[in-house]
Amino acid sequence: MQKEPPHTPSEFAFGAVVVVLLLASLGLIAAGGWLWFKGMLESAAPAWIQAIGSIAAIFAATEIGRRQAHAASDLEAKKQAAAEIQKLKIVMALMARAHGLSNDICKAFSTSQFDDFDQVSPELMVDTHLALRALPIFEIPDGLLALDVLTIGRALGVMHENWQRLRELCNTDPASLLEEIAKLDTLATEIGEISLAALNECKKEIASRSI
Repeated sequence: MQKEPPHTPSEFAFGAVVVVLLLASLGLIAAGGWLWFKGMLESAAPAWIQAIGSIAAIFAATEIGRRQAHAASDLEAKKQAAAEIQKLKIVMALMARAHGLSNDICKAFSTSQFDDFDQVSPELMVDTHLALRALPIFEIPDGLLALDVLTIGRALGVMHENWQRLRELCNTDPASLLEEIAKLDTLATEIGEISLAALNECKKEIASRSI
């Protein structure tokens, strides 16, 4: 069943005036009709004019107050949406970077080309890790995105440590390289999947606030 919209104060006031006018008409008929009413108007015209003016002023004040409250509410909602969009864009940019970093590692392991290994940036891993860890988690507009920020932030730190360890093993323990590569490839794949999902969620949340 469709729910009826709530009545505004001005609608209640208008209804009350209609009821009063109806009762006044019945009273007019009972009191003797138009001649009596005409005489009453001539003697009480100033009072009637003042009363009508007061009612009109009440209607106007009520409507102005309602419109001002509605406008203030809309303005506050727009300000909040703009602030949330800005935060979501920051999260989205960091998730895009994390996704790119994970893809670089997976591609290097897949192709085994020196040029692809050169594309991997440990410095950018650290920078993105620190940036995500520095975000005020409780101010992120979406709870699941906040969890993704925590997860990816920690995972990037681990990925950096494992990458550095892999480089050291090339000289100290080449026999263990395959095992370490498999672990790092799995971690990078998970980071890529989570960061991509978070990236798409950011886009959806931004779109919902831009309407």
